[in-house]
Amino acid sequence: MTRTLPLYHAVAAHLACDLDGETAILHIDSGRYYSLNPVASRVWATLQDPISEAAICDLLAQEYDVSPERLGQDIAVFLTRMCDELLVETL
Repeated sequence: MTRTLPLYHAVAAHLACDLDGETAILHIDSGRYYSLNPVASRVWATLQDPISEAAICDLLAQEYDVSPERLGQDIAVFLTRMCDELLVETL
């Protein structure tokens, strides 16, 4: 049996804009505002189309000098938090 990994995708119902390399997101329903640093903004950009956690890690490993273990842990935490805040959904 083949296991399908979830794909992650930014919820389109929120407003997001680039602010000089950082991203500001407004959660429409709650009115909460989120500010993402440049690295988190890069992850957010990848989430505009459905993408797996592994694919995000692969992309960022090419762009940033970070160990695969640390990158994997950081991406997992980021995706969990974004899903908990209902900014990202799994498909």
